[in-house]
Amino acid sequence: MTSHLYWDFIKTEATVIESDGCTKVIDFHKICCWEHDLSYYWAACPRDAYRLWRNGAVRYWQEAKPITRSKADQQLRKCYQQKSIANGFSVLAWTRWTGTRVGGFFAWKRHRERERLE
Repeated sequence: MTSHLYWDFIKTEATVIESDGCTKVIDFHKICCWEHDLSYYWAACPRDAYRLWRNGAVRYWQEAKPITRSKADQQLRKCYQQKSIANGFSVLAWTRWTGTRVGGFFAWKRHRERERLE
């Protein structure tokens, strides 16, 4: 079970990176999209970044465990499944997952290019 504090952290961090939530689709379970956007932006595990933040780390995103694009997309699907009354059979979860697998490459690549420029 994910704590309320974790989701507050996700919402705050998504604001910092100016996340638009669920890009080009209805913002249903927007918190899942914010978590996914953070994974893409930092190429880091949001749950690990949260743990580091709670333990007082200053560079929590940079110190968090790396995450692959595939794992970030999988976490998005799981988040939607957990929030759905249909659980693993959620059509929306699988639809959003498919969309990110097909179209997410460009966003992932754009953020990796940003990292090289910094």
